[in-house]
Amino acid sequence: MYASAQHEHTEIKGKVLFSSGAETSPLAGAFIHWEGKPAGVFTNKKGEFIIEHHHDSPVLIASFAAYTTDTQYISKEDSLYTFTLKEQNELGTAVVLAKRITYGLSKLSPRTTVLLGEREFQKAACCNLSESFENSPAIDVSFSDAVTGTKQIKMLGLDGFYTLIGREYMPSVRTINSYYGLSHIPAAWVDAIQITKGAGSVVNGYESIAGQINIELKKPFGKEKFLLDQFVGGGGRIETDLMYVKDINKHVATSLLARYGYRGVQNDRNKDGFLDMPLSKDFKVMNRWQFYTESGFEGTANVSFHTNEQDAGQTQYYENPAAGYGIEIDSKVIDAFAKLGKSIKGKEFSSFGSQYNFNHSEMTSVYGSSTNSKTYQAHSDQAYVNLLYEGILGNSFHQFQTGLSFLYDNVRENYDGFRFEREETVPGAFLEYTYKPKETF
Repeated sequence: MYASAQHEHTEIKGKVLFSSGAETSPLAGAFIHWEGKPAGVFTNKKGEFIIEHHHDSPVLIASFAAYTTDTQYISKEDSLYTFTLKEQNELGTAVVLAKRITYGLSKLSPRTTVLLGEREFQKAACCNLSESFENSPAIDVSFSDAVTGTKQIKMLGLDGFYTLIGREYMPSVRTINSYYGLSHIPAAWVDAIQITKGAGSVVNGYESIAGQINIELKKPFGKEKFLLDQFVGGGGRIETDLMYVKDINKHVATSLLARYGYRGVQNDRNKDGFLDMPLSKDFKVMNRWQFYTESGFEGTANVSFHTNEQDAGQTQYYENPAAGYGIEIDSKVIDAFAKLGKSIKGKEFSSFGSQYNFNHSEMTSVYGSSTNSKTYQAHSDQAYVNLLYEGILGNSFHQFQTGLSFLYDNVRENYDGFRFEREETVPGAFLEYTYKPKETF
């Protein structure tokens, strides 16, 4: 009887290792138990264990959280058994497919912000941004001038002059560009738009009364590498949009965007003696650069040139310029803007940023006949600098943004011998606090 008891309590010794690539190391805290038995032992700091063998089951199992289990058949009681566990409890690759919203309301923003996706502007086969807004219920679009076809937007019942229209969170459609600025932005170049109704963020500018419209253009590190969009309309309208993206390396990319539009057919379908839509020639080109570094420094730089010619008025004017009323508008815009940003290491919600913009615009308009006309000429220069810092107070529920801004405007207008000039310099400082609780609040 004594010999039998000694045989039933034989001790099995062994070691548990975990493999990481080609190397193995002792695994402390691994659990060792017999198959079918919930009780067991844990390995020590060296990965070693000793467990009693009662001969009920000859199968020994080693396991550890986030590792595969290893099983061995115990045939020799005096042998040293080694278990090797591998990191295996990893989820396999999962591909999540979802459609980007075309129209929605932001639930995370404390402001009333409407989000328009790229597909919202694909509802129409053409056009520029002012025409694309006709399909959006967020903004009212109407003709402000039936002769030239100029459109104006309204928010909360107020004209577009009371709305701050920016490009990538920088004031863009301003001064003499307010009349035709939206028509100078091809819809094919737009990636998304955020529309804020009512009070907007002071970080983006102080000129918002009815709301803010922010336009996000397609970036070099975006999903599209080549785009060719061709439109030919029955009214003699032709438009071509091109985008080509080149990855210089994994940290730097550049894109070239070009647009040419032409309408050369005179249409007067309602027989009122005026052109239904102005004759036009439109050309715009933009070069974008985008970069980022492993240290958290990133930025973008952009330069563009745009020229536009429009002819409108009576059909008689194009048969006999001395007898009819016509309008000729010629505009040119040179624009450059850049953004730089740096996240702060060790502070997840803190970062520095800076924005720079320079815009030079010219517009010449002639109204009347060839023998009796009036001329309007305008030149404007705009410079904008914005320095930003954002962070949190205690936790991510309490966010703040602060910084310094500088805006310079120099507008020179001349109409029929009368000259108007305005030079304005606006330095400023701002601080904005936002309470932003969890989405389930």
